[in-house]
Amino acid sequence: MSQQPAQTNDLRAALESAGRKLAAALNDLQALEVQTRWVEVKAGVNDEKNAQLVASTRIELDGDTSVIVPMKDENGAIVPDQALLALHKESVENAIQYRSQLIQMVVDFVRQGRAR
Repeated sequence: MSQQPAQTNDLRAALESAGRKLAAALNDLQALEVQTRWVEVKAGVNDEKNAQLVASTRIELDGDTSVIVPMKDENGAIVPDQALLALHKESVENAIQYRSQLIQMVVDFVRQGRAR
């Protein structure tokens, strides 16, 4: 009989842990943010503290989107920096794919909980 309270406490702790993990995952899903930065690497020194933002994308869960596009001066005309834009676009696509997988994990977790 003394084992039952310990099992109840274990179950409560497991449920609380699962709830915290679910809350954290849902919080992460509120917005997807990708920032592309550049830094000059000299003689093997990577100075991440001084990396400069060159592109940024933020996609809110409701679809609101904010984008900073890398631009450059080309003979007096301001045009997108295609190389940086391509790198940033690839990062955004990877983040969207990861976010989709995370959403699916949350959906599967909720479904498993409802099936019990």
